[in-house]
Amino acid sequence: MMEGKEMSPRRGLAVVPSPAKKEVQNLSPRQMMAQKDIGTARAAKKEDKYANKVLEISGFDVSAKQTHAINGRYNQLKKNWGAYPAYYNKDNSMYVVRDLKMARWKVVMKMQSTAGIVNVYDDVDRPWRSARPWNVCSTEHFDDDRPDVFKETPNPKIKVTLLRAQILIEGREGFNSRLNGIYLEEEKDFGMYPCYKDQDLHKFVFRDQGSFGKEFTKRWVVSNRCGKPLRNRPPVIYAHADEDTTRPYLAQCAWHVDSWGQDDGEVDEQIKCTLRTADENLPPAKFIVVNSTGSPTCAGGYEMLPQKLVHEQPVYRHAPGRNPIEKFLFYNGLKWCIAGEASETIGEHECNIVSAKREAERRRHMPDDAVWSGATLRAVRDACEEKQERFADSQGYIDADFPPNEKSIGQLHDTGGEIRWVRAPDCIDGQLVLFDTIEPGDVMQGALGDCWLLAASACMAEFPGSLEQLFVTKKISKEGKYVMRLWDLNTKDWTNVTVSDMIPCFKRRAWERQPHPAFAQAASSELYTLLLEKAFAKLAGSYAGLKGGHFALAWQAFTGCEEQWAFKRGRSGNWSKKLLQGRPGTPRRFHDTFEDDAADFTPVNDLNMFQQLMAFETANMMMGALIPSEGENKRNDGLVAGHAYSLLKAVDAGGFQLVKLRNPWGDEMEWNGKWCDTDHDSWSQHPEVATACFGLGAQTILEDGTSEADGCFWMEWFEFARIYTTLNICPISLEVVRGSHREEKVAAAPAGEH
Repeated sequence: MMEGKEMSPRRGLAVVPSPAKKEVQNLSPRQMMAQKDIGTARAAKKEDKYANKVLEISGFDVSAKQTHAINGRYNQLKKNWGAYPAYYNKDNSMYVVRDLKMARWKVVMKMQSTAGIVNVYDDVDRPWRSARPWNVCSTEHFDDDRPDVFKETPNPKIKVTLLRAQILIEGREGFNSRLNGIYLEEEKDFGMYPCYKDQDLHKFVFRDQGSFGKEFTKRWVVSNRCGKPLRNRPPVIYAHADEDTTRPYLAQCAWHVDSWGQDDGEVDEQIKCTLRTADENLPPAKFIVVNSTGSPTCAGGYEMLPQKLVHEQPVYRHAPGRNPIEKFLFYNGLKWCIAGEASETIGEHECNIVSAKREAERRRHMPDDAVWSGATLRAVRDACEEKQERFADSQGYIDADFPPNEKSIGQLHDTGGEIRWVRAPDCIDGQLVLFDTIEPGDVMQGALGDCWLLAASACMAEFPGSLEQLFVTKKISKEGKYVMRLWDLNTKDWTNVTVSDMIPCFKRRAWERQPHPAFAQAASSELYTLLLEKAFAKLAGSYAGLKGGHFALAWQAFTGCEEQWAFKRGRSGNWSKKLLQGRPGTPRRFHDTFEDDAADFTPVNDLNMFQQLMAFETANMMMGALIPSEGENKRNDGLVAGHAYSLLKAVDAGGFQLVKLRNPWGDEMEWNGKWCDTDHDSWSQHPEVATACFGLGAQTILEDGTSEADGCFWMEWFEFARIYTTLNICPISLEVVRGSHREEKVAAAPAGEH
């Protein structure tokens, strides 16, 4: 056997020298790793022979014939054995190495040993990647003529797994709150340090080693990409910690939130990065805050219901008021779910969002400890203190024509009588900006049926420069006075609409630091969505005047294009053209429209209509689609009749004609037919179509599938034409080109009152 000093493991990684040895043996591997990092000030001066990875062997039964105990945790040596890594367990004095003469991994007492105690015959580069059973060597020789070969028996119970640490980043609210989440350590390190990945939202935490500039070499970064930037795809840095540590959760400095636009960002003392543990004694949180742009009806605060259990776990109810649709957060026996009711009989197909399946060793009573797809969860254990006003030294502008009172709210019955007026800067978290990175996902609906307006706003957000041009006021006003330039159907000219930044809000909840907007929601800390909605409310006489409407009339106000187009498919299969117009009046009635036949248009078939769609997209026109119906009706194919969709793109590739749509409800209801998010076969069989549809992201789509919580989906055109029989077009070419957004989330919304 080799000298103990030479092959002893790094101090504190898996064990700690006495007298603390007995205590540390009971800790989890992630806790051991934390102790290793916190207590290695002296050890850092010595040669460190161990790398970051730890594997675990389990399922090996010690018998009378086989007395070697191989179960346990093995730390990776920094020095490879040949071309492959080697792993060592000090407790059992065992190694896991790759045989240098044949394609197998083995567990041995000496690295040079020919025969392994257990072996797996598989040509893989890491032992945990083998799918074949491990073979246990007996003490009996295979053949008297070959004394070095022993009989082997397969044992499928033996498991070799890589122990990967989890870190939790939480505490960020508002702008760049997407950095919150649970990050799992990757199998491959980034340089000398571990890299962590959020499996659902494609975010990374890693030690910067000059990837973003030579001056950045001693900091931890949260980014959308690990490593060097790809050509034509600049990385997004959400936050960073400027401290020279071996793990991100050891950084004692405050995290700095990076800005995407106008300034250098800000320091946020509330952001915490911690190592995840399996503390069974931790009581369940009283409140859970859900953030989901993909399923906006599920977003908001959830309060634990007293004496209510499902599968012996607590149940959380969506707080009433801001979102009138009742939701519950509960455990179904395997996963945490969000659905319209909490019951042991609810199936996954009836849920809006579900978490990944629970691992047996992790605590079940913490929904924020689960890995979610399409949502991030934050636990709040104690009531929050109210946030101080940003502009306490300014009285603020009061609009006498649209004052902050009940008359400006109008007759609404969905607010629960909890409305209070608050200045916009005091109902928004994070770094305050008027605009940052304008994108459709910024626009979210609240407790007001003005989805037609938000649909139009989301379509307009596809052209960020054109949307910015609507604002005469270009930056945050300390006084709270903002001017927007909209086209007025009454005067048939552009007019300035002045509003204050007083916004209707629901009262502050125990888990919130400030009140939150009651109607339009700001997905980040940008104010433009709230102010734009208020300008239209002023034109309509009240917020209640925005209930129900046609998004074509919002396009009219945005662009000055009085005439709007509607294409309708008749029973013959041909598309006819209608001219859609609104009726003038004060206050404006945005639901009042009429249409005439276009005399100069000859009906066209489906193929010609698709060609026209491609021309509309090339001309930078805004487009929408509708399945006509009396009210909204959910269909078995995942679509909703009587519901408006944004039509974003038309692609002709590989002999297929496809259209891309966006559901304003996010991924709660999406097309489930051919070319849908889960139809991996169609995309993989036609990579040229994937390249045409997804561009630089095609490779990721082909490898990982297309499912994202963004409400976007693809359909074949002829299938689309059979179902969607109404198209709306804003027939004006926007001069500013269509934006390239980092993340496409929520876009257009229904035209009805919902």
